[in-house]
Amino acid sequence: MFRAMLDRSHTAITYRYERWRAVPAGVIEAAGTVFLLLIAVRHYQAGPLAKAMIAGGGSVGLILSPWVVSRVEAAGWPVAKAAARLAGLGALSLVVMAMVPILPVFVAGSVLAMASSSAAIPLLTQIYQENYPERERGRRFARTMMIRIATAALFSDLAGRALSGNLDQFRWLLGIFAAAFAFTAFCLGRCPSRPLTVSGGTHPAWGDAPRGRSPCRAAPTRSARCATRATTGCSAKP
Repeated sequence: MFRAMLDRSHTAITYRYERWRAVPAGVIEAAGTVFLLLIAVRHYQAGPLAKAMIAGGGSVGLILSPWVVSRVEAAGWPVAKAAARLAGLGALSLVVMAMVPILPVFVAGSVLAMASSSAAIPLLTQIYQENYPERERGRRFARTMMIRIATAALFSDLAGRALSGNLDQFRWLLGIFAAAFAFTAFCLGRCPSRPLTVSGGTHPAWGDAPRGRSPCRAAPTRSARCATRATTGCSAKP
């Protein structure tokens, strides 16, 4: 009885903060898919290499995510706290970009900020597995995703209109992105979670390996595969 009540409490808390987090997540998505590249091209007159690095920032995070998972496991951090620290790193990167408006800092900060966002995807998947009952996971995830998509579309329209003819004022936009990362860190830091217990550097979305089988061959659960694909798809660059 107590266990069931605790699980329901964790589900309610996670769902509440995930709905809040969906709003800054939409802003961050707009940053990675539209505005950072726009600023690089229109304001800094960035060359092909700089543009490629900014566009690939999210992919860098996905490549690094297994290493991030292994470091979180080794440190014994609760996964939500680790994800919050990654979001905090993204906020710090954007603050530096706004304070030091030169191309090398802008490129490095953009890559670091978007990589910190996408590197947290396996940790978010683990939070969903821990706190959402399997029969409710898809429904709750879909609702927060709809908020995220709507926010990204609305923010892109409003920020695009505001920047039209005033691109030199882009630093206030970087401040908004930094605030979005900071609020993301706030929300994630309040989600219930436990340290990873999987040994051998297993990706948390793949679950525990059966006895006598290598962890890397363990098949993911259907819900984990769906959550990982959906989250990764929204982080992909066009």
